[in-house]
Amino acid sequence: MINNTAEQPDKLNNTFLADASCVSGFITKIWNENKQEKISDYLHEHFKDYSMPHCYFQNKEGLLSYLSEMASRVSHHTRILEIRAFDDFVLCKIRINAVSLPGLDGMAAAHEIIDGYRLFQMQENKIIAHWDML
Repeated sequence: MINNTAEQPDKLNNTFLADASCVSGFITKIWNENKQEKISDYLHEHFKDYSMPHCYFQNKEGLLSYLSEMASRVSHHTRILEIRAFDDFVLCKIRINAVSLPGLDGMAAAHEIIDGYRLFQMQENKIIAHWDML
C-alpha cells in the first residue's frame, strides 16, 4: 500500500497557487489593465461566462466585446480582498471602484463602490467558467 498523504498537501497547494495566480492575473491584466491581447493566457478554449448580460455571447469573444464597451463608459479597478480555492473552483471576494465616464450628454461622472464575489471554475490551470455575485 502506498501512502500519498505526504505528497497530497503539496499537490493541492501547488494547484491552488497556480489557479489563484491565474485568477489574480486575469483580474489584474484583463479587467483592470484592459490588456485584451493577453486573454488567452487566462481563459480555457471552452470558456463560458455565466455573468454576461444576455445581449453578449457567453464566450471569450463576448467577454472581449463587453470589456470594450465597458471601457468606453466606465473607469474601474477591481481589488481582490480574499481568495479561496476548493476542488476546481476559485472564489474571490472583491471590491470594485467604478467611475462612470462623462457622456456626450454632459452628465457628471458618478463614483460607486461595489462589493461582491466572483467564482471561477478552473481546468488545466485556466478559467473555464465564471459567475459573479455583485
